[in-house]
Amino acid sequence: MTRSRDRERDLHRRHRSLARVSSRRRSSGERSRRRYQSEYESPCRCSGTRREEKVKEHPKQRDGVDGSEDLYRRPYKQERVSENFFRMPERIHSSPRKVFASKPSHESEHLPNSRKSPREAQENRSKADIMQNRNHETVPREEEGEEEQQKIVECVFKLRRMGKKGLRSERTYSEPRKWMRGKGRVTIQFGCCYNYAVDRNGNRPGILRSEEVDRLPPLFKEIVKRMVSWNILPSTCIPNSCIVNIYEEGDCIPPHVDHHDFVRPFCSLSLLTECNIVFGSTLKVVGPGDFSGPVSIPLPVGSVLVLKDNGADIAKHCVPRVPSKRISIAFRKMDDSKLPYKFLPDPDLLGIKPLI
Repeated sequence: MTRSRDRERDLHRRHRSLARVSSRRRSSGERSRRRYQSEYESPCRCSGTRREEKVKEHPKQRDGVDGSEDLYRRPYKQERVSENFFRMPERIHSSPRKVFASKPSHESEHLPNSRKSPREAQENRSKADIMQNRNHETVPREEEGEEEQQKIVECVFKLRRMGKKGLRSERTYSEPRKWMRGKGRVTIQFGCCYNYAVDRNGNRPGILRSEEVDRLPPLFKEIVKRMVSWNILPSTCIPNSCIVNIYEEGDCIPPHVDHHDFVRPFCSLSLLTECNIVFGSTLKVVGPGDFSGPVSIPLPVGSVLVLKDNGADIAKHCVPRVPSKRISIAFRKMDDSKLPYKFLPDPDLLGIKPLI
């Protein structure tokens, strides 16, 4: 009996302690709710109006700044701050950070409290206008260069189509069969017929004086005029022949030295795809179409490479296999003693002088 009574007494005490804890929790929650209502919903003791109305009635213009309370307003905290919040220091109100984010830098001189003099502001505006005009000028020049390159590429492809249809001289267009990867690129020759290797008739490499090819197209003449006018090539070495090489993916040019039937210097124009040209007295064959040497120079699209002196006479050069379709146009002047028998000078290429 005593054990059962003790057990009942313990259970009763536990129930009483749990009841006290729950009542305390209810009272604390009730106090928090009442405090929240007194601060946010009950009228203000001092003025008899709500704090929210007091904030709304506050003027929107303080210290020459419009709408500053909208800038610093925060939810559920704007009613509790004092009215001194709207009297922010002058340096905070006059901060020009938002103006810098929305206007160009040369317009910031008109802001209040600016430390720059009117003369400095005018100089900065003039510099900004000059830079803006320069940027507007460079865009058409770049677009013009791309249009010129596209025009040359379209001309080359047109010449290739005409060569395939037999509308050019027999030795002007040649497209050998590829018996190995990287071998046999399409060539279009103007001005002279160049023999790369000993042919069936026993002709040695060099200019075949008895063969005839087409004259330089008008567009290629304009390229020659520009290169001489811009001092890329000297006026004493005006090209009168050219060879167009059309590469497919994987094609290459093996190590060689250009024949001395052509006068130095000469140049090569690169189009469509950037690649590297390798120089060296001895060049190693790494694999089919791959070569290595001591010097490797990149050839960007639209660039002109000029070869002369040791770079043209002693060092060999080659172009490893290209990653995609590429066009190169080599402009060279023939030696007077190696001119074809029926060659006639082009009057459009006579008397070209540099601009400076």
